[in-house]
Amino acid sequence: MLLAGGIALAPVFRIPAIVFYPFLSTAFLCGIFFFKHSFSGILLHISILLCGQHLTIPPPFHPDTSDISTLHCRCKEVLSSNSYILSVADRLLYLRLPDTAYNYRAGDSLTVQGRLIRLKITANIDAFNYNRHLKQKNIHFRIYPVAPVIKTGHSTNLYTFFQDIRQKLISKIDRLISLPRQQAVVKALCLGYKNELDKDTRTLFSSTGTIHLLAVSGLHTGAVYLLLCYFFRFLGLKHPKSHLVIIPLLWCYACLTGLSPSVIRAANILSFIIIGKAFAQDYTPLNSIAASAFFTLIFQPEALYSISMQMSYAAYTGIVLLYPLSKKFSSHIPAFLKPVYALLSVTLSAQLATAPLSIYYFHTFNPSSPLINLIAVPLTTLLFYIALLTLLLPLCIGLKINFITEYLCSTLFFCLDKSGISYLNMNNLYPTIGHILFFYFQLFLLVFYLSERKKAVFRLLLLNCCCWLIYICFFNIHIRNRREIITYHLYGKSCILLNHNGYYTFLHNTSDSSDRETIYPYIHYNRLLSSKREFTGTDFLHLFPQFINKKYDIGLITSDKDFPYPNTSSWIVSDNIFPDQIRDTSLLPRQIIVDASNRSTCIRKWESFCRNHSIALLKTEEYGSIRIPLK
Repeated sequence: MLLAGGIALAPVFRIPAIVFYPFLSTAFLCGIFFFKHSFSGILLHISILLCGQHLTIPPPFHPDTSDISTLHCRCKEVLSSNSYILSVADRLLYLRLPDTAYNYRAGDSLTVQGRLIRLKITANIDAFNYNRHLKQKNIHFRIYPVAPVIKTGHSTNLYTFFQDIRQKLISKIDRLISLPRQQAVVKALCLGYKNELDKDTRTLFSSTGTIHLLAVSGLHTGAVYLLLCYFFRFLGLKHPKSHLVIIPLLWCYACLTGLSPSVIRAANILSFIIIGKAFAQDYTPLNSIAASAFFTLIFQPEALYSISMQMSYAAYTGIVLLYPLSKKFSSHIPAFLKPVYALLSVTLSAQLATAPLSIYYFHTFNPSSPLINLIAVPLTTLLFYIALLTLLLPLCIGLKINFITEYLCSTLFFCLDKSGISYLNMNNLYPTIGHILFFYFQLFLLVFYLSERKKAVFRLLLLNCCCWLIYICFFNIHIRNRREIITYHLYGKSCILLNHNGYYTFLHNTSDSSDRETIYPYIHYNRLLSSKREFTGTDFLHLFPQFINKKYDIGLITSDKDFPYPNTSSWIVSDNIFPDQIRDTSLLPRQIIVDASNRSTCIRKWESFCRNHSIALLKTEEYGSIRIPLK
């Protein structure tokens, strides 16, 4: 927890190395010589927190972004859409090639001649931003090639060796299965390759609460573990120590699926279980989860921001904490229903622990998902085994039995389509991090109280519940009293939205339906209702003066007729309006906002105009969506 906290706080503050290393040395010496004193424990905890913060500091890298550079890189990871992650001088770069004819592999040595550009987070409010996602993976620069990328060689290590095998198995799946949608699901299920999953497939699994099936995690790694255990028993190797051979086989599968945080967690915990059984040692699940998370974050601090890691650890922790409580109610259940009850209990435990994260990231929730998982989990497990067997067999035999895999895929899609009760889906859910933290603390206190039955825990449970309700009330009051203007960042289009006391209207909007995912997250997050009014330019100022803040008098310039705006301290310029048309410069604003509907030549004209008249210029291409508060 402390290590994760240090990684999360790293963007907020940085501890210099000249302070960190002496402090770490002092804490280490105190832990050795004064380990019985309480202050040594405090120093140790602070050291772990600072260690998490220090791990996220990238090595120094100061490229010349003003000139063209020639870089000798190594392809570290292949992404979708002909995109790659390159490593050079212990730093990561993002490369996207426009020509799909290029096909590079992990481990390729590449010579790239191009211009390095630092990634800018030009995000629209409450919308997903890919540059932010790359920065969370410790990628801060993108390279734009000005010449063809040249492959100069290929270096092989353990990771690239398994990635080559993975690519061969992906090609084999393409030959075995005919339908692209089924190909994508089998690749995600068996190999953790999710780049080919289309939006409809992701939406189907997300809306039915079965998205976890597409991320290689404990379910898939556990299935491989059970398969290997049965195979060893078949060979007559029943002694627990003989199962130690399974550990490297599990890690080979983890490398084959791309070493995602969820599969690393599963392989770690299963390794602890195998070692504990082999040497007759006690096994504590929560300690294994903590140790697995600790070592994962030590070597991959950016994994903290991985959705698969967060949901994987939440699911397993939920099963460990909640499933034992459900066993107390199983004594009166008939024997033939106990397997169904056990599966339902495990599913509910995992769903309850992952539901807040699922809602936070995917903004949807289906209460019927535990019942859907009763069908989907066994069916997916069977599909996993059959698909894995088909991949391991020679191609000539696989082509004879591939109809089973295709039939199971079709059955899975059919069950999800029919069982996903649409009217039970709760969409457009946008909780804050505060809501999530209150929920998990409440869940932890509830489990603790049901296990210990202590009055102090019950009082704390009620106190947290009251604080949670107060937080919800204040949050709702806050968003209902918010007044601001949002200028969105849309290439070649304009969208200016007014939020006034829980209602919204578009002051200017040239966007289309393809921009809904960019514009509407803010509306859903603030739970805004449409006022069904459209205003532009001077109508906004003359008809609604109560909207205008004395500090932010807003003038919308969307046509030539909008010049000049008297007594306004801010202008929002869109639709490629040039400043050359301004004749009277006596009433200029203090700041001008230029959105992405203006072409580059127009923006350069405004830059020159603002520089000559000492006016602050805000561009959405630099800041993303720009928020102007109103009183």
